[in-house]
Amino acid sequence: MFLRRALPGVIAAAGLMLAGAAVPAHAVEPTQHVDAARTTALDTGTASSQGVSVATLNAGLTSKADGQTLGDLQAGGDERAEKLARTVAQERPDVLVLTGIDVDPEGDTIEVLKDQYLNAAGGSAYRYVYAPATNAGVDSGADLDGDGTIGGAGDALGAGDFPGQASMAVLSVHPIDRTAARTFSKLTWAEAPGNHLNASDVPTEARKDIPLFSTSLWDVPVEVEGDTLHIVATSLSPASGDGTDAARNRDQVQLIHDYVTGGANLSSVEDDQGRPGPLSSDTPAVVAGDLGVDISSNAPAAKTVKSLLRMEDVELDAGTSENWLVRLERLLKDSAAATRVGTSSSRLDYVIGAGELQNSESDTKDAVRAGGSTHRMVVADFDL
Repeated sequence: MFLRRALPGVIAAAGLMLAGAAVPAHAVEPTQHVDAARTTALDTGTASSQGVSVATLNAGLTSKADGQTLGDLQAGGDERAEKLARTVAQERPDVLVLTGIDVDPEGDTIEVLKDQYLNAAGGSAYRYVYAPATNAGVDSGADLDGDGTIGGAGDALGAGDFPGQASMAVLSVHPIDRTAARTFSKLTWAEAPGNHLNASDVPTEARKDIPLFSTSLWDVPVEVEGDTLHIVATSLSPASGDGTDAARNRDQVQLIHDYVTGGANLSSVEDDQGRPGPLSSDTPAVVAGDLGVDISSNAPAAKTVKSLLRMEDVELDAGTSENWLVRLERLLKDSAAATRVGTSSSRLDYVIGAGELQNSESDTKDAVRAGGSTHRMVVADFDL
């Protein structure tokens, strides 16, 4: 891995590293380009067949009442959607994974956002949408939160006051193979290999009903002029705390890792369509969405995300040029592959190449600042 270009603000970070000081995440500018590839077509001297850019963003397009977001978008001039559209138009990603957006069963909210805001802003023309139902806000019919009553957000299969609240969608300029697409909304937590369900606060009598994914996990094949790229999209439970959320997040992230790396432990795990097994380890795939965990945290899932990012744990001895370069590379890759959120500088949103696919460039952009979302869009370019 090598640095493609030096960045404003990075030189200061490098100086701190030379001095052996720890560098905070905010030492790097929010908008940055780095080469995150270890092996690319340029490195090997082979020709790249196709380039494709993938982005993810928590849109913050969610409301307290069912249908309110759709009504706001249809009325026109929604500030949140307009800011989102301007950011997307600036970067023009080929594939966009949106999280934190209310989705209705008919798909009207996504269609209005696509036609009235995203495509109207003059960026990429998104012709294809994938937004099936998720677990967000779906009543489980069981007392999942153990408060003695059934019903309400605490007893939903995934966080939400109504079905589809703060859910997700995939938009693409390239065709989506809907027939080959896979969803994992019905996979129960208890079915996840090596799960930590017993470490959660879910009542024993309800454990057979709770799904692993609070929204879903989707494998969305996108056809890019003869090549197929698998977009593995998700929006996960936050890893905060030591109870149910942390345990669920840990198992969600682990299953995603095993799915894109061809984990043999998933050979009998079925998707919602009854098809078993993971992707093969060499399948071009991109994990995109809100993973709910900051890789600089002590959450158990952080180590698994680092593995996806191919970030090796290196023992660093102070005082050598080689070590500060290693630190600088890791800082840049860390900051570029995941967005920072608000003043806490948490990193929750990721675009990660899997299989033989490597990020050729990564970038974070200022995005939605209205409607409660302080996330930034993450964009990565890939060679197929």
